[in-house]
Amino acid sequence: MGPRLTRRSMAVREFLRSNWHVVTIVVIAGAIVCAAVFLLSTMPPRSIAMATGPEGGGYYEIGKQYQELLARTGVETQAGRNGRQRGKPGVATRSALRREYRAGARRRRRQGSGRDSSSTSS
Repeated sequence: MGPRLTRRSMAVREFLRSNWHVVTIVVIAGAIVCAAVFLLSTMPPRSIAMATGPEGGGYYEIGKQYQELLARTGVETQAGRNGRQRGKPGVATRSALRREYRAGARRRRRQGSGRDSSSTSS
């Protein structure tokens, strides 16, 4: 097994010696691609939803000022009472969904333990 490893390592060494420029270019290109993917994945969003107070209030007015400032730089903002944007649940809706999920979990536990006789099938 010893001579086989040395032959293989010699072949690799010879390949690298004769094609070092190709290997260098491939390694650098791979590093550039990895850096680009990393940088693009950490870019800030171009759309922001702000939760502000009721219309006419101080927080709402400050939110409108932020909206104007950010619009100059090309960031789309939506100011509203609960931060609702493009069908995404707002703050108030999230707490309701959380309560509903917990109630469903309790119901599933009861059904699993046999205490709840009114089981419904989905």
